Amino acid sequence: MQNAWLKRLHRSRQSTLELGEFYVEYFLEKLVKVELRIFRLQKELDALQARKSKNMTAKLDSSVNTLNSTLTSKSVTVLDITTGLGERYPSARAAALALQTSHSTIMNKLKNKNTKVYKGRYVIKEGSGSCPGFIEH
Repeated sequence: MQNAWLKRLHRSRQSTLELGEFYVEYFLEKLVKVELRIFRLQKELDALQARKSKNMTAKLDSSVNTLNSTLTSKSVTVLDITTGLGERYPSARAAALALQTSHSTIMNKLKNKNTKVYKGRYVIKEGSGSCPGFIEH
């Protein structure tokens, strides 16, 4: 059916090309159009991904700023009892992010709802002031 359609198209255009050359030209034209469309779609996809990446970076920056400075945040001190080193974080969320746990776990430790050593290694306290061996974040 496609051959019959192409023969009719060849006759209707009154092409000076041989039928075989007309087929080749027609399919090359079609292929170029498809490749052009793919190129345009790829450009749109790249633009969308760049915009999404930019938005994610902006969201991450704003969430990091939120972790570092809220009006109600209290600093948290985390002491690693295996190494003897302590770290001070500006908020419970920042400490939770560093320990790869939830914010509520850190808050329960601070409110003395759970007094066990976290993961058998970390002592978590509300902290301020400076001590030797402490790392500020």
